[in-house]
Amino acid sequence: MKLGSALLTLLTIVTLSACGPARVPVAEVPTVAPSATPTPQPTPTDAWWDLRQGDGETRRQGDMEIGLLVTPSPSLPVPETATRRPPTATPPTLSGKILFLTDREGTSWFSSPAVWMMDADGNNQWLCPDAAAYDRALEAQRWSPDHAYRVFVGPDAQIHVAFPQSGGSWEVSKTGRGIAYDPAWSPVDDRIAFVSNESGAGDEIYVIRSNGDDMRRLTYDQTQAWDKFPTWSPDGARIAFWSSRTGNRQIWVMNADGSEQHNLSQNGFNDFEPVWVR
Repeated sequence: MKLGSALLTLLTIVTLSACGPARVPVAEVPTVAPSATPTPQPTPTDAWWDLRQGDGETRRQGDMEIGLLVTPSPSLPVPETATRRPPTATPPTLSGKILFLTDREGTSWFSSPAVWMMDADGNNQWLCPDAAAYDRALEAQRWSPDHAYRVFVGPDAQIHVAFPQSGGSWEVSKTGRGIAYDPAWSPVDDRIAFVSNESGAGDEIYVIRSNGDDMRRLTYDQTQAWDKFPTWSPDGARIAFWSSRTGNRQIWVMNADGSEQHNLSQNGFNDFEPVWVR
């Protein structure tokens, strides 16, 4: 009896093994030959100059924007526009307008000044519909007319000109005991307007050639007022700036030789840091 039970159990196991799940053949995966063209590897590039807000390449001390030499990481490719970047297009409706910052809408620790605009003669002062145009116009006035050179403030608080394609630069202003800042390049030639306290009578506006020659003082205030942030008209004939000579900060304009200075703002608010759209 026991022998029969054992034989029955063995027969059952053999039968189940024979009826197990069938094996599904696996399709063969074709072998792909390696590409003859190797994957391009990024290579180190020359150093280049850039002043971009918020990325650690710009330091601001008071009213001075100080440029630092940036060497791109060898592990990251640098776009072509990093060495030669003409200004981004601005809406045609803003061409020739003066954009400026103002406290007309109120300011606080949690808000920035509003961007307003006016005509070249001071008329039609309104809120700018494209606030980002201010930053584009500000960047545009840092470049030479051919977009090959860029003006900036060096760590020595003097005006420098950089040639981004080679990574080289040279000092333009040598004001002695004073500092120099707020540079703006003329849209028609090699003149650069900037601010300096070299006179000892407050912050005044000067003009100099990009090679460091022919430095001229344009503003002469006897009240220790500030004249700052010069910006050129599109034709290079006039310079707008802000001044505290009336008490509040106001937008003023003058001819490129410093003559015919007059107030464009004509209000009780603070209007400052003008940028003339080219």
